[in-house]
Amino acid sequence: MLPAATASLLGPLLTAWALLPFAQGQTPNYTRPVFLCGGDVTGESGYLASEGFPNLYPPNKECIWTITVPESQTVSLSFRVFDLELHPSCRYDALEVFAGSGTSGQRLGRFCGTFRPAPLVAPGNQVTLRMTSDEGTGGRGFLLWYSGRATSGTGETSLTSAFPLSWPRPRRRPHPALTSTPRAWSPHCLPYPFSSLTAPSVPPPRLLSPSSRSHPPLFQAPPQAQGGNGSPTRGWNGRPGVTGTSTNFAGGGWRRPREP
Repeated sequence: MLPAATASLLGPLLTAWALLPFAQGQTPNYTRPVFLCGGDVTGESGYLASEGFPNLYPPNKECIWTITVPESQTVSLSFRVFDLELHPSCRYDALEVFAGSGTSGQRLGRFCGTFRPAPLVAPGNQVTLRMTSDEGTGGRGFLLWYSGRATSGTGETSLTSAFPLSWPRPRRRPHPALTSTPRAWSPHCLPYPFSSLTAPSVPPPRLLSPSSRSHPPLFQAPPQAQGGNGSPTRGWNGRPGVTGTSTNFAGGGWRRPREP
């Protein structure tokens, strides 16, 4: 016989083991959805992703999906993940969106790279997506959420993006002169009266000959540094120093020439 302590421990373990199948039956079995290459998708809303998402999409493939929502609605696409090979013109890997069923309708956009495209609203209840990849490097692909949107009262729909076509622009305030009360023109407002539109006579500029020009010398020693005959005295060292508007030397200076 087993000791009492051992029997007390085995009892709860056997009970839990017996109830395990029933507990597993009550637990929901969550499985990861499998995204295939292309297909027809119908419904009011749901997720759509590239083949094998979130794994890398295979090379050299062309996948086409057609999304259809109820006829009284339009298709709205909201991208959650986007990771395709980057190229300025999306030459290698790209995701294209077309209005309607098939790729012959209006192309609403062509995307690649790692930036998520702006939300799109197709002009009808159907939209087609085509993803192409080359033999080179790939990414995780895309994951989007599609949903149906009710049309407006007039039945008109439009393509929208991150910046609508009617994006508001800042209004400029008009100049006060354009909005003030108009005034009548009067000749008395002019500072000088005139009788005709003739220009006043202007005397020609005075031409000076080289002999008539009289400028002070550019260099002139100050009086305290000059001798009796106007020559610099001994001891002038010519060390420069800047003072005021002229470049002075110790005992001499560069002075500005006076106007003629």
